[in-house]
Amino acid sequence: MTPPLFRADALPEQGGAVVLDGAEGRHAGSALRVRPGETIRVGDGRGAVADCEVTDVASGRVEARVVTLDRVPRPAPTVTVVQALPKSERSELAVELATEAGADRIVPWQAARCVSRWTGPKLERGRAKWANAAR
Repeated sequence: MTPPLFRADALPEQGGAVVLDGAEGRHAGSALRVRPGETIRVGDGRGAVADCEVTDVASGRVEARVVTLDRVPRPAPTVTVVQALPKSERSELAVELATEAGADRIVPWQAARCVSRWTGPKLERGRAKWANAAR
C-alpha cells in the first residue's frame, strides 16, 4: 500500500525531523490514525518529497524522521488557470479541481462587469480560501 502524502512548509535534510501540525497533523493523527513506526510521505509543494518514519503522535501533531529525500523536477509545460470570481462559493471547488488536474498556477480574474468583488478584507479571505483549497 502506498503511504499517505502530507504537506509541510519546509523539509529538513535526511535524518532531520519534520512536524505536521494544524489541519495536516489532525488529519494524520485522528483521521488516518498513523502510529509511531509507520511510513508516511511528506512534500513541500516545491518539488521535495520525503519518505518519513513517524516517531511521535500527539493531539493534532505528528513528528517524523526523514528517511529519504527526493527532488522531483518541475513538469513541462506549466499550466496556468485563470478563474473568474463567481457569486457563490463555487470558486473553491474550481480551485480544488484545477489543482487535482495538475494546474501549476491559479489566477483569480475579476471582470469589469463581474458581480463578485474582492476588495478590502474580502481580498485576503478569498486568497486564504483559495490557498487552502489548493493544498
